[in-house]
Amino acid sequence: MKSKTTWIKADADNWDAQKDRITTSLESGVECVLTSEDHVAKVRELGDILVASPLPREVSEMPDIVVVGVGGEGDGTNPLPTDLTGSMDIITAQKLSSEGKTVAGYVIILNKEYERFAAELGRVCDYLVVVGTDWKVIPLENLIAGLFEENVEIIAGVRDSTEAKVALETLEHGSDGILIDTDDPSEIKRITGTVERAGTSAVSLQVARVTAVKPVGMGDRVCVDTCSRECLLDHSQTDSFWCNQRQRTVLT
Repeated sequence: MKSKTTWIKADADNWDAQKDRITTSLESGVECVLTSEDHVAKVRELGDILVASPLPREVSEMPDIVVVGVGGEGDGTNPLPTDLTGSMDIITAQKLSSEGKTVAGYVIILNKEYERFAAELGRVCDYLVVVGTDWKVIPLENLIAGLFEENVEIIAGVRDSTEAKVALETLEHGSDGILIDTDDPSEIKRITGTVERAGTSAVSLQVARVTAVKPVGMGDRVCVDTCSRECLLDHSQTDSFWCNQRQRTVLT
């Protein structure tokens, strides 16, 4: 199963408040910060993390991912054109892509027209960030289905772990990642935990038969806490390998 990605929304003007949000996210394993074009350098000073922002004025502060739609048609600042071929956001995204830049389209789904616009913008972007207003599932389902064959990752905006779970499981495939928008440190950690579990394939269990039990002498029982480093078939605490009376056995 493909792993899911986690972004944090930290693009408000109050840098001190955004800094706390970003710091918590770094500690929680968030992979990308969506920030304003004025804060790209400040975000990079906090840690090694991908930065996404609208196109900055200074080339020296170019983000890893250029965001199109913030302050444009995507977030409702400018009206959508009747003919989407004349969309400045779509034209800008195409131009940036042709220059070799990684591009993310940003769309607030205000109504069905914005859903259609998001689908068209997603066809020319590397990422499509979609934020709902009064919607939960249907527009996301339509976008996942409509862009399934396109080379674009859909990032769904969420405010809590419940919304994250829905986004990551929609149409079984789910969104490719989520954009967290909350100041609550505990909620950020819960959401990142939800994302991590969503990217882990279920482990199928099979019946095994013990064919022999062989005593091999005395041994001390040990309990090693390796929860943070466990992987498939790593069971340091499995009691099945130990008998009573400190008698060590080997199952073959």
